[in-house]
Amino acid sequence: MQTQIVGIILAIIGFLGTILICGLPMWKMSAFIGSNIVTAQVFYEGIWMNCVIQSTGHAQCKAYDSILALPESLQAARAMVCASIGVSLIAIGLTVVGGRCSNFYRHDRRMKANLGLSGGIVFLIAGALCMIPVSWTAHNIITGFYNPSSFEGRKGELGACIYVGWASGALLLIGGGVLCSTYGSFIELTALLIWDGLWLQCVVQATGQMQCKRQTSPSLTTDLQAGRALSIISIISGFLGFMVALLGGGVANCRGEDPDPEQNWRRSPSRKKACILGGALCALSCVLCLVSVSWSAAFTTSINNDQLVAASLKRDVGPHPSSMVSTGRQMLGLVLAIIGFFGSIIICALPTWKVTAFIGANIVTSQVIWEGLWMNCVTQSTGQMQCKVYDSLLALPQDLQAARALTVIAIIAGVFGILLGVVGGKCTNFVHDERQKCKVAIASGIVFIIAGLMVLIPVCWTANTIIRDFYNPVMTNAQRRELGASLYIGWGSAGLLFLGGGLLCSSCPPREENDYDVKYSNARSVATSKAYV
Repeated sequence: MQTQIVGIILAIIGFLGTILICGLPMWKMSAFIGSNIVTAQVFYEGIWMNCVIQSTGHAQCKAYDSILALPESLQAARAMVCASIGVSLIAIGLTVVGGRCSNFYRHDRRMKANLGLSGGIVFLIAGALCMIPVSWTAHNIITGFYNPSSFEGRKGELGACIYVGWASGALLLIGGGVLCSTYGSFIELTALLIWDGLWLQCVVQATGQMQCKRQTSPSLTTDLQAGRALSIISIISGFLGFMVALLGGGVANCRGEDPDPEQNWRRSPSRKKACILGGALCALSCVLCLVSVSWSAAFTTSINNDQLVAASLKRDVGPHPSSMVSTGRQMLGLVLAIIGFFGSIIICALPTWKVTAFIGANIVTSQVIWEGLWMNCVTQSTGQMQCKVYDSLLALPQDLQAARALTVIAIIAGVFGILLGVVGGKCTNFVHDERQKCKVAIASGIVFIIAGLMVLIPVCWTANTIIRDFYNPVMTNAQRRELGASLYIGWGSAGLLFLGGGLLCSSCPPREENDYDVKYSNARSVATSKAYV
């Protein structure tokens, strides 16, 4: 299991590196050689845009206008890097389902091994898709650098994304190889599963083949015999209840009477009786179904605990509905919290907390000013963007300083919440004690709620400041701002963190059978007994 976890971690780090090289425009940078020693401007080129950074810290970026006008290596890099990211997502899903630390397909070990092995192979494919465009771009940069026909102003050097891409591709290949190597001994050819139902008995071989035969009445146990009868009666009762409620309750006009809109159906005694009878039959159907399932579960548990019964005749109870609902609720809470966590990362990075307000005479839309936690940007109507990082931390307003700290704390808390949620999840095997597992899940929910509060406070504070300044008569129209997209994303992220944390906190630990420990007193020694003689 530890080797698998190491392989998954390496592959995920490579996946994050692939996302990094896809977003950063640092594949190629200016080469300062010969007479080209002007360091006042640094040119960066990526797969989506190119940027110019001034010595003053200003950055001006422009997205590529035409895809077809790009060189072939850049077009291929776009496609392959995006394909690598998509393939890595599929590999992560396959590896999580097929990992030994998860409870998916725990009764079908061969299927679990096949899924995990497929995840490792897909990681290898993702690593190859990452290495090819990075190596191709590096070859073009090196070839152009030593080409005597190209002048010095067009020569470039290898950017940081090239080195990150090589490392990410290597990690994906290593992680995929480690995962593939751990599933060789995981397949057990002697595995055998037997499923008993009301009408069929199925045998599942380790090769994946399944053979079923019809259950004969003499070989059925009492619970299965009663389950047959009760299930048939339940189906008939439910069908009759549905039809009585549908036909006699006024939904369908089976009698051919003219509809009277002024007559209320509740005033008709026959329709009321039909609805009551239909509801009673449906309720009876539910009770019969519950009785049959509970009877079978009790009978299976008693046989399983009987020491006189052979091990080959013992069976396990199928997935319990309450356990499935609890697991689904826990997974839903973790997914919602993770989406809120990614939203908090987005609002921390995007400079769209405040946007220029076009009111009054301020109708010049050729420039749009965005303000964020770390920088402010000016976007021209031509598509060019110029950003500048804040020079002084102490010169920032209080709401911005607090927003920085609280958002970073929320992201860190979200990381710990995700780790605790994975460890305490019911679909993982990191913690074997169910009570301790539930406590870890509850702790994860509490951490997510704290993270949501840390996101909600700066977002509301900044929104209050923007609204207060907007209606302040002292402020000019050029100084007024409107609510940016990051504030709405922040509210949504905080709500998802609260909702996900609440669902995780609803994981109640099971009750212990013995709440009190039995204590025995030590027997008195012979010497002590003689002392009283």
